[in-house]
Amino acid sequence: VLVGPFKRLSSIPKHSRIGTSSIRRQAQILSVCDNKVELVNVRGNLDARIETLNHGDVDCLILAQAGLKRLGVTTPYSRLSPSEMLPGVCQGIVGVVSRVNDEKVRDVLHKVANHDAMIAAAAERAFLDSLDKSSPWGGRPPLAGLMERSSKQNNDWKFSGLLARPDGKRVLRVSGSLHADCELKDAEELGNEVGRQLLTKTGPNFYVT
Repeated sequence: VLVGPFKRLSSIPKHSRIGTSSIRRQAQILSVCDNKVELVNVRGNLDARIETLNHGDVDCLILAQAGLKRLGVTTPYSRLSPSEMLPGVCQGIVGVVSRVNDEKVRDVLHKVANHDAMIAAAAERAFLDSLDKSSPWGGRPPLAGLMERSSKQNNDWKFSGLLARPDGKRVLRVSGSLHADCELKDAEELGNEVGRQLLTKTGPNFYVT
């Protein structure tokens, strides 16, 4: 989400200071804003980041809506569409780990598990795994992925993926779809497939400046 006086990334004036610590968000901001803004690396807890806006250190912030909701933060914000800011893989999904032989805990988790969240996580994690080591510097490249229901009419699944250069000068996108009642293995296969497609698009010189 965009915290501050602006409603969309495209409406942010030139030379504005945008606070974010995410290389994924930075790359997308620079791409949308045509590299005409200043990025400020803000860190700390949520309150500390919002204080940088209140003190005038930045003109706006990019934060995760899930975090704002979870902590009950009431600071006004505008929700960015996936076409402007594609979220990180599994953004907002809560995962719980249990011992394999703890049948009691596993039974409880099975009852509270959200099927749609599991489908989304399966596709997005498979996409991440296929691209995680594609950057030449050994760290995670700026990538994003979102698996969501495409519409209320047919309820099918739509996947949107993105890989970018840190400077935002090149951003590649990929998409895919699945039928509404797909299984986890179908979601994993889709994530792997769109990841391979994106790697094919990058070529050997994608990160060369």
